[in-house]
Amino acid sequence: MKKFFYAVFIIFLSFCLLFACSPPANPDNGGDAIFDGGSDNGNAQDGQNGKEDENGENDGDDDDDNDDDPSQKTAVLSDGTPLSLANSVGNSAANLANGGKMAFQGEAVYFANASDSDTLYKTMNGQTVKLCDMRAAQVNVAGEYVYFVVPLFRTLYRVAITGGTPEKVTERDADNLIVADGHIYYCAAAEGYTLRKLDFLAGTDTALPVSGAMYVHYYEGRLYYQVYKNNSYKLMRINTDGTDDVQIADLKQNCSAIAFYNGRIFHKAVVKVDGVTKYRLYSMKTDGTDAQLVTANEPFFLNISDDKVYYSNTDDAYKLYCVKTDGSGNKKIHDYATENIYTNGSNVYTRAFIKENDYVLEG
Repeated sequence: MKKFFYAVFIIFLSFCLLFACSPPANPDNGGDAIFDGGSDNGNAQDGQNGKEDENGENDGDDDDDNDDDPSQKTAVLSDGTPLSLANSVGNSAANLANGGKMAFQGEAVYFANASDSDTLYKTMNGQTVKLCDMRAAQVNVAGEYVYFVVPLFRTLYRVAITGGTPEKVTERDADNLIVADGHIYYCAAAEGYTLRKLDFLAGTDTALPVSGAMYVHYYEGRLYYQVYKNNSYKLMRINTDGTDDVQIADLKQNCSAIAFYNGRIFHKAVVKVDGVTKYRLYSMKTDGTDAQLVTANEPFFLNISDDKVYYSNTDDAYKLYCVKTDGSGNKKIHDYATENIYTNGSNVYTRAFIKENDYVLEG
């Protein structure tokens, strides 16, 4: 049986009450963002060493520009991660759908530490270090940088994988953050959740022809998102250049529990059983065809590893279950209420509610 790795997160009730009564300070320190947010095609701010891609690599011809960039001189990143293991996609769709509070690159685990106000930490080679003092969600890591959104304020930042002072990426408020294949995708909340594409290399931040976007995901070179229209929630698919925006499914209700795996979309679906609305775990092809029931249980959180869907079962007090992607072998994993399921290869991480207000290690 697969060995499970459960993240250790300890959250005390006193902290929760303190946080509720005392909102965190706005992280904006008044410094300029890399992109000023003033126009759709605004250039990166002066002071950057040329044009940078999402890994912070300079594309200029002046060799002196790269003197301080270890990745230009060696086959490893600044933390020792081999360049061959550097991410081209900052996090999986399913990990981000679970809140994006864990991300992985090489042997490193990046996470929002619940025992320290969800500030950004990193574990690598048995060493755990704090990267910055900001609360982090929607964490993506690609090359030399970790990208994240500060909750409440929806402020998009990046920080070096070795830690340091975070840089604000854009003046626009940001949600649904995705770092993929040299670009940053996000929704500008104050602009009607317009989907935007930010390109470090070209120095542009461009609006795609999508507004009202929810639950945006990236899979195999395309963007998937949900939008409310005609009194229902539609699952849409669009090319990253803004072309071929098509509806692939009518989800009826918004769906946060979603994962992409082996050319299929696994999601919570609304069905009618004897006239009563029920929720089930279904899968379909990425074009919306071939819908199949996976299990009659209702998933709240879900993720996929090694041909198994791990989900918190709403029908059984949110306890952790797993079922094979073909619908066979459905079983309970443990009796603890579970949320935020993250996967990295064969490893499965969860936040398991063991006792009141505490998240502790389950061996």
